[in-house]
Amino acid sequence: IGDTSDSLVVNSGSTLNVNADKDGSELDPIWDGNAGGLVGYSVLTDNPNYANYLISTNYATGDVTCTDVGNCGGLVGFSNQAISNSYATGDVIGASSIGGLVGQSSGVIDSSYATGDATGLMHVGGLIGLVEVESSTVTISNAFASGDLITEGSPEGFAGGIVGLFSYWEETTISVDYAYFSGTFSTEEFDGFGILGNGNQPTEWLNVDLEEVYWTKDSNEIESVWLPAENSLPKTLFKRP
Repeated sequence: IGDTSDSLVVNSGSTLNVNADKDGSELDPIWDGNAGGLVGYSVLTDNPNYANYLISTNYATGDVTCTDVGNCGGLVGFSNQAISNSYATGDVIGASSIGGLVGQSSGVIDSSYATGDATGLMHVGGLIGLVEVESSTVTISNAFASGDLITEGSPEGFAGGIVGLFSYWEETTISVDYAYFSGTFSTEEFDGFGILGNGNQPTEWLNVDLEEVYWTKDSNEIESVWLPAENSLPKTLFKRP
């Protein structure tokens, strides 16, 4: 689906590979593109009739390949909607804002995961490439990413196991609960960014609130994480007892 703005997206899935190409256009390879395994672009406007619309109980299993464009995700390319009970398993390749689940997001992420590798020049995240902060609190809960991050740019471009980069213009609190990353970084230069990219470096304006958040090479070593439930499509998550 190319554009699902002001829409409710539920109980949907795709198994197709997606290819997005700049193809001679004047698209900015850093900020333009918007390609996802299920949805390319989905934004809620200020219309109160759509305030509670979300992206829920969806999946995508195909690879997403973006040539010279960004905002590419395994499930959604660009969105400000809440995403819940959803997952993506395909690999994602692009320029900037590349995420295993979402390329660029400013909505709540809950009970969702990504297992594919994410490859990009900058703002690369196992779950979300770039979080554009639109409120005082950013919330990610009950989520994980297990794919590897292949970062072809410089460390200044940021990469993170859950989020590559947080972009914020006012005092913000990042709240991440019950989440983990079990993949690897392609170069040791990015290891210092851990699972939250620049969120691992709190500033005067950036507060970080974490509860049971892990970076591990083996999720079986964790006593309390969220894992995919068996025999369900889309798969939901449950907490390890």
